[in-house]
Amino acid sequence: MAKKNILSRTILFLFMVFGVCVSIFAQEQTYPSGKEFFPAVYGTFSEMYPNARFLKIDFYNNSYTVTGVTGSRLGQGTSYDMTVRLTQSGGIETSYANTYGRGGRDSKWEFTNVGTFYNYKNAMSAVVKKILSVANNPNDFDRYEKMAMSDIQFVYTIMNDLTELAYADFIKNYVKDSVFNINGHVSEVSESDKEVNGATYKYLVSLTQRTEAGDDKSSSYLLALRDVSVYCRFYTNRDDVIRLTKTSVMTVQGRLIAVNRSGMGITMNSSSGTGFGLTTGISLDLIDAR
Repeated sequence: MAKKNILSRTILFLFMVFGVCVSIFAQEQTYPSGKEFFPAVYGTFSEMYPNARFLKIDFYNNSYTVTGVTGSRLGQGTSYDMTVRLTQSGGIETSYANTYGRGGRDSKWEFTNVGTFYNYKNAMSAVVKKILSVANNPNDFDRYEKMAMSDIQFVYTIMNDLTELAYADFIKNYVKDSVFNINGHVSEVSESDKEVNGATYKYLVSLTQRTEAGDDKSSSYLLALRDVSVYCRFYTNRDDVIRLTKTSVMTVQGRLIAVNRSGMGITMNSSSGTGFGLTTGISLDLIDAR
């Protein structure tokens, strides 16, 4: 009888431990209620896959597809698209598609239907774990929230599929006062009397930053991404801009006062105006944030 009681208590203890483990695991898979999803997603991929790119973002439905997620196993490289989505119940769903493989570092990426030796399940589980880690770390969350809304590539990917009403809501509530770093070729410097919030800016610098998708050895996103041109009107009181030429490349840090997107397949080009091309574009009005 004593042995049976000991056995019963042991079994009960194991069930209690197992139940706690299951409960903790379920709780860890739930995203914090009421918290924005994008800072945790942005921070996760920035840290884990810094060379990947956001391919498609359904911002208000909390769905993010990233292309150029890479890894290797048994000497074989793998590149693919990963999608993470926050469900209404707080769960995080993950999936992958469009797998590419290559035999060595200098080899060309080639699409494959048969998959690779790479462990996609473990990779996606690690991403979910990191998303929850960022979400539950106030310092990381706040830092990545600001970084995300100051990353013109990320912001453009969000805006690309928004309707006009959603676009206006996004500008008003998320990027209205964002500070962007733009590096591009100068096309013109002119005098200005632009007044913003009581301050008058003497100069207007027009410049264009162009981001190219990459070459055929970069990753799978070569076939998935378009080049993006960012046309920038930068208002400043810096006297040193007077001596810039049309061959100059300039890095500016500016606070957003207006933003417009071009149509698909349209390039906003500061030297030739709007023209048809393989790129998509965005136009920013910035005031000097230095």
